[in-house]
Amino acid sequence: MHSPQFHVDHVFTTRRLSAYLDGELGADECRRVERHIDACPGCRRTVRSLHLVVGGLTLLRRCDPSRLAANVIERLRSQARRDDDASRRWSRDRSARLRRR
Repeated sequence: MHSPQFHVDHVFTTRRLSAYLDGELGADECRRVERHIDACPGCRRTVRSLHLVVGGLTLLRRCDPSRLAANVIERLRSQARRDDDASRRWSRDRSARLRRR
């Protein structure tokens, strides 16, 4: 169970993630958000996902409009392959750990 301060920091952080990613927070707010992200797996996942979205949008701006749909589909397939590979590695490693017990 998390402390009341963790929950306060969680709300503080989730309300500021966009500003954090855009570099719009002051130094103190930025440190507070980073401390929470370090302590909160859910917020780490959210930040990682938002980075991927922002990166993808940046790539789309450079994309030939006539190839937009094809490029989006290829990027999604590529990410799905990476996710599948990571999932297989995790399952394999977990099985190996369980066999050692």
